[in-house]
Amino acid sequence: MARKVLFVYGKGRSDVASVVMRSFQLCEMMKDRYSDLYDFECTSDLRGVEDSILIFSKHSIAALNPPICESLKRKNNKIILDYICRPPSDALRDYVHMYCASSRAQELFFRDNNLPTYFVCHHADPRVLKRFRGGDVEPVVKYVGNTQNTIIPKSLEIKATLSNTSNQSDLSWMNELETPFIYYMIRRWMKFDGFKPFTKAVLAAHIESVVIGQRNTADNDYYLGDYPYMTSESPNESEIIEVVNRTIESVKSRDIDFARARSIMRQIKESSTPEVITRQVYEMISLL
Repeated sequence: MARKVLFVYGKGRSDVASVVMRSFQLCEMMKDRYSDLYDFECTSDLRGVEDSILIFSKHSIAALNPPICESLKRKNNKIILDYICRPPSDALRDYVHMYCASSRAQELFFRDNNLPTYFVCHHADPRVLKRFRGGDVEPVVKYVGNTQNTIIPKSLEIKATLSNTSNQSDLSWMNELETPFIYYMIRRWMKFDGFKPFTKAVLAAHIESVVIGQRNTADNDYYLGDYPYMTSESPNESEIIEVVNRTIESVKSRDIDFARARSIMRQIKESSTPEVITRQVYEMISLL
């Protein structure tokens, strides 16, 4: 009998975007490629679970405590915590077999704190990829996400579309991602942000778009390097306007900066394919 790998999500949280992607979608991706080696399932019920590898999503981690973890370990279960962006709890440290890092910044934090970790890149939502129609990159700037998390100067023509991450009842925001464009991902950083994965840029890469980002934030420097369309870490409005306008003109003219941006985005796409990501999960669970 194949060993069970359970993607554990919090009760009442099955509609949250992070659970849909890092539990349900990732589970299906693993079934497609490694079902001959492991038995993959999603669950919120741990009753009777034994001899299994348990990958807890960030919301299900909140329900864990030392007695629950001790009980799970006594039944020969291996515990993996996927905090995504949240910092780890010291109370659970002695019970965790592996910390799944969704960003390179988080991976570095775990390693610096001598915590066993393995990096699993955040994937592009397959529901978006099914809608993608291709085409050339349009010199149009869009922001797709929660508008409280960004900074958009009023003088700029940037189409902002809210993507609701708390439920999946309205996916109309995905209509904005059907053809390539300039994906605006300037972030208004909050104290609670933690280790943000490279989700927007990975998605942009898979819909053959380019991005506008910030230096020295999250995983931007790791992935983007000498990418041409970048602001400073904490840009003021005039800097944002200058970079946005320069990016639009570069995309229109298809100049050397555009060629460099496209090359880097292709590298990001190649490093975040379903094959690469499922291999990362397979390598992680093979260590336990």
